[in-house]
Amino acid sequence: MTNPTTSRDPVDVLRTKYWYEGLCLRLGETTAYALEKKIEPGAFKKNGDNVSIHRNKWWRYRSGLHTPNAATCSKADGIVMGSSADLNHPLWRSLRNEPLAHEAAGLLRQLAPELQIILFEQHDNFRIEAGKRYLGRIEHRASLDALACLTILLKVNYEKGHYDQVWDFAHRVLRMLLILGDVFDKRKIAEEIFEVYRKRIFNLVRLNGERFCLDGYCYLGNVAILHHYAHNTNYTKGRSLTWNEQVKFMRRILDGDFGMDLRFLLMSSIRPDLSIGPPTCKSMLRKNQSVRLRKWSLQNVVTGGSERFPPANIWED
Repeated sequence: MTNPTTSRDPVDVLRTKYWYEGLCLRLGETTAYALEKKIEPGAFKKNGDNVSIHRNKWWRYRSGLHTPNAATCSKADGIVMGSSADLNHPLWRSLRNEPLAHEAAGLLRQLAPELQIILFEQHDNFRIEAGKRYLGRIEHRASLDALACLTILLKVNYEKGHYDQVWDFAHRVLRMLLILGDVFDKRKIAEEIFEVYRKRIFNLVRLNGERFCLDGYCYLGNVAILHHYAHNTNYTKGRSLTWNEQVKFMRRILDGDFGMDLRFLLMSSIRPDLSIGPPTCKSMLRKNQSVRLRKWSLQNVVTGGSERFPPANIWED
């Protein structure tokens, strides 16, 4: 039998499940039945034999089979104010396989005001060029809005042919996915959203005969590593951290402040872009360096090694 979700855009599955699980978390419910009773109590009726009946539609939302209509969203909003924003967030539009540049300004205007202050110069003119400080200011505000912002800017640069900018934004998108990984895991979409990013976003990242390669990337495992180390530095161990403090230390780990092994372990691998032809000597050199870096990083982290920087022979031809 064909899986009903295969005919749906994976983005619709993601956003529906994200919305549904958000309601469960906020209302403290664990089943579709209990959630439906709380949000749509009028759906539960009794027939002539005094037997309770209802449409039992909420399990379809749980699995992403159906997307709720406006009336259902309105009822949910009446119980959990603002929940419809989860379903209609600009992030979901940015992940569709459709051109984005023509509506990017409107999508960015839906994001948090503090992000809009960073993005917009005047009127609807927004900055699309990557820069370390610019990207850092966005990343500092780690949230679904920040992820949407980075994703939109990456796609706009791709559509404009600014592939060097795409490369820079891709690094930050991956970092943001790692930072938000625990959020997505609690909403039960972590692996699915990463797969959409791998196929639809990171597959666009190609420059000078090289490409981002996240095939076999252990997303949830790397999320766990990042969050574990963020809570176990000399500054954070045994402390209860605010979200902003967690973000601060996760960013420092990704910057290599607590060892380059963690930084290299969590970043993307680099591979030759075979879609344009045979690999060049330079792209093969970079691939081999990437493989050696990953091997050294993993070994150093797993064994608790004390090497903060990779050995010089990793960079050899």
